[in-house]
Amino acid sequence: MSDVDFRFGSRIFVDNKRYARGFNRSGDFTIGESNLLTNFGDTMLKLATGQIDPLSDTERRFQEVCQARADAETPLERVWLKYQKLAHGKPRFYTLHDASSVSFDLDTPIDDD
Repeated sequence: MSDVDFRFGSRIFVDNKRYARGFNRSGDFTIGESNLLTNFGDTMLKLATGQIDPLSDTERRFQEVCQARADAETPLERVWLKYQKLAHGKPRFYTLHDASSVSFDLDTPIDDD
């Protein structure tokens, strides 16, 4: 994909709610992915929400990917779907111990032998 076919954002794209320290410091994105989001994220957001119309075939295809009518193939399409999944998906929590696996019987007396 040539980045010339896709417009740069009119401003730098930031997500202060989910990525307050920036995409590159989050650990969720590679340096290249964070650069793509920062430079093209504003345009990607506006295309995905329909605020602007696509001007090239690359931008039209990006809209189709956002509407789930095509699979992501380009780096821009993949990083946008990754961002959407991480920023708006259900957060995952990992624990070292599952409280539901331990059962306590409070009626049984404790033997101190």
